[in-house]
Amino acid sequence: MLSRPRGKTSYPILAVCFFVLVTVIGGVAQGTTPAATPIANRAMAIYPWEDTTHFTWSNWVTVVVRQVAGVDIYPSGAGNPDSEHFVSACWQGAIPGEHVVIPYRVTNTGNGADTFRLSVETWTGHKAQDFMIFHDLNENGVVDMTDPVVDHITLPSQTCSTVLLTFRVPEHAAAGDVYYTALRAESVTDPSVVVDETWNVTAVYVEGPNLFVRRGYSVDLAPPQGCLNAPAPMKTMSVMSAGSSLPSSIVTHTIIIDNKGTSPALGVCVLEPLLPNENPIRDAYGPDMPLLINGTPVSLEVGEPAKARIITDSEGNRFVEIWIESVKPTQQEPVVIEFKVYIEWGPQKQRLPKATQVIYEKQPGQQAVIASNLIVLNREPVHGVQLLPKDPPVRSVAYAGESVQFRLTVVNVGETACVPEVTLSEQIPHGWMAGLFSADGVTPLWDTNNNGWIDLGMLPPGAERDIVLTITVPSDQNQIGDSSYVFPVTFFQPPPKECPITTMFSIERVEGVEQLWDPMQLEVDADDLVMPGSLLNYNLSFGNASEVDACDVVVKARLSPHLTPPIAFDGQLGSQAFHGLNFIGAEDTSLAYDPAEHAIVWNIPLVPGGSQGRLLFSTYVRETVPEGAIIEVQGELACALTALVALSNCVATSVIGDGLTVSLSADATLVSIGEENTYYIDVTNINATTDLCNVDVRVLLPPGLTYCKSSSRQDGEPITDPLQSPGVLVYRLEELPASSTVRLTFKAVVNAAADREMVMRAVAEFRPRATDCLESAMAELTTYVSFGVLGDEGIIVGQLCTWEGTPVAGVRVVLDNGRYAISDEDGRFSFTGVRPGPRLLRLDPATLGNVIGIPGGVDSQEASKIRTVVPTAGIAMINFNLTPLTVNVVTEDIVVSGRADR
Repeated sequence: MLSRPRGKTSYPILAVCFFVLVTVIGGVAQGTTPAATPIANRAMAIYPWEDTTHFTWSNWVTVVVRQVAGVDIYPSGAGNPDSEHFVSACWQGAIPGEHVVIPYRVTNTGNGADTFRLSVETWTGHKAQDFMIFHDLNENGVVDMTDPVVDHITLPSQTCSTVLLTFRVPEHAAAGDVYYTALRAESVTDPSVVVDETWNVTAVYVEGPNLFVRRGYSVDLAPPQGCLNAPAPMKTMSVMSAGSSLPSSIVTHTIIIDNKGTSPALGVCVLEPLLPNENPIRDAYGPDMPLLINGTPVSLEVGEPAKARIITDSEGNRFVEIWIESVKPTQQEPVVIEFKVYIEWGPQKQRLPKATQVIYEKQPGQQAVIASNLIVLNREPVHGVQLLPKDPPVRSVAYAGESVQFRLTVVNVGETACVPEVTLSEQIPHGWMAGLFSADGVTPLWDTNNNGWIDLGMLPPGAERDIVLTITVPSDQNQIGDSSYVFPVTFFQPPPKECPITTMFSIERVEGVEQLWDPMQLEVDADDLVMPGSLLNYNLSFGNASEVDACDVVVKARLSPHLTPPIAFDGQLGSQAFHGLNFIGAEDTSLAYDPAEHAIVWNIPLVPGGSQGRLLFSTYVRETVPEGAIIEVQGELACALTALVALSNCVATSVIGDGLTVSLSADATLVSIGEENTYYIDVTNINATTDLCNVDVRVLLPPGLTYCKSSSRQDGEPITDPLQSPGVLVYRLEELPASSTVRLTFKAVVNAAADREMVMRAVAEFRPRATDCLESAMAELTTYVSFGVLGDEGIIVGQLCTWEGTPVAGVRVVLDNGRYAISDEDGRFSFTGVRPGPRLLRLDPATLGNVIGIPGGVDSQEASKIRTVVPTAGIAMINFNLTPLTVNVVTEDIVVSGRADR
């Protein structure tokens, strides 16, 4: 603490006493720690300050484990031949000239790979000949053609291998001669590490039987030990005791008995010890045939005499007892005994030594006991993890923006507890995101021990833990393609980092989010043009093309502001059937119109993979939409599977107004019968922006005009004749551009049926679809006919009334030449200047229906027609009486020169 008063300076000193506890944090190298393993240590200091305990750490100090050499040889003895405590590694007999084979198992007990120099040592006295060392590659205890001669052997740490020391007994050897030999192993890493107390005693016999026994083994089903990333397949064979769930293996034992003497050995008894956790396999060589002696299957018999049986001594030890009548000298084949055992291993490290005893009569009344070489079966505890994918590790397709999850279970298949560590073992592709999460798929896993690896916590044997690999596909369109993306996940068994197992998760290709909903299509029952007030029906169809279900799906149809709110809408969800959608129901969905967005919103909790759906809705084009306005409607889909929104095609239609006009003209308006006249029809598209296609122009010819074939022209160019029906010509304009006029011309001849006044009418029609029709106003052209001497026209008069006699007004009466008259308030009508002769009158269905109370008019077949004859310069009278649904003509009066003909 410092204070600085005005005028002078003072320095008070505060003395504080600390109590500091320093702790070294690190590890101690174990004896089996592999060489070159780094071991890190650091110190931690703990001290109090201001009522709070504080911590501080030192720097890390790392040391590296050096290699320590070690070697062990079995069989081994004690001392040397001159020692009073000498114990030989192996004792055997031989005859002069015989080749002796002594198997040794060399084990590297150091913590790193090492090379050992091998040599043969002999003791003073008798000297053997032709010393050689072979590497027993197939571990059968016999020198084979494939076994190489070696003077050194290289072994990884904690592994072993068999070598065969061979030599020849001299021909001049005498009975009782003894040969001492030993295998010497010296470490190259550390020459001070030497093993040579492996003295073997070979005695020479020249008379009588002299048995030598050796043994080997092969593993049919290896004992589970060390790193075990997956369970090994088990062989199904019956055993002589009940099985268990403990780790097991199957081993084939081979016992070879040689007679090195000069006479057969009689009454040979072989005692093979059975360990508590091994049992002969009963059916190894046939039904109830567990043994094979010189290639012949042998059963385990019960009672006396028995060739082979299982016996138990007073201490509870079990043996396989095998009796052999005779073992002939070496010149004959040796006796080979083979049998298989089923071993149930304990949960910890085990070492199982075995040696065979042979008892035989060496001389009359004298028994000899010999022992085979010692074999040792070692087993280390199993450790490792196994991965059980809950989801297929390969996704054939993923979509832009999608979060893909691969679920898997990590199981400790070892026999000891472990803390598995896991990592994404390769670099994540650019733009992608990947991470490991707990079973909920949300909680991330962390590197809690700060070693660069994610640890999964302590897992006891058999325990398991679920984890999730989450991969987020980038939204970048450049990632879309058929390229495969691989994400390896590697697990380690600590310590140290060993027993790795890697599982590959892959995405075969990436597609855009639009392909997720393939097919996704918006359709409307209209072409490119519609009219104000038109009813439009839309169909938004979609399908889940992915392999997984899509959750929280939102289907939205955004309406154009030129459309009214929908008058009807429906959502259908189902699977694809042969004749369409096989609906699976949408009871849990929510479908409504949102006025704020002017959109139809359909919320679907789940759309299964492979299913399809469609949103149907109907709406009107607003009456106030200006000509040329564009109506655009588009669908969009979103779901929890991907963060991107998929857009459908945009359906656009253009609005047209009252955009057609027609005018009629002719070369002459006064014509004579038989005269040819040219008529002009001008059709104008007054829309400023909209081109029209397939416009029909309908021309109504009066009876007095006959169309002249091949006379039609369009803008002066010849065209094919129009479609013709009685009194009607129909022209089809394939294209009528905006703000343009097309002139149609044709010629017609005035025929004898012409009236004094002939009225030609024309109208243009454009149908954007079947239910809509854009029609121009009816154009009319009156042509006057000069009859000359044939000009004695008549008059038609008539009245319309109901069946009760009430006059009917407002009904249009149409003459056969297109002229019409409308009945007045008294129901009367008339035509003047009518050409004499037979004429046809009919009532207009539309006006007739409005008058008698049938909106929209009556069927044209129900409206009455009548024929009459107009006299020259006379009057024809027609009276119509109407029933409620039909019109019946009751009377027809014809007056000629003021007289009634009827």
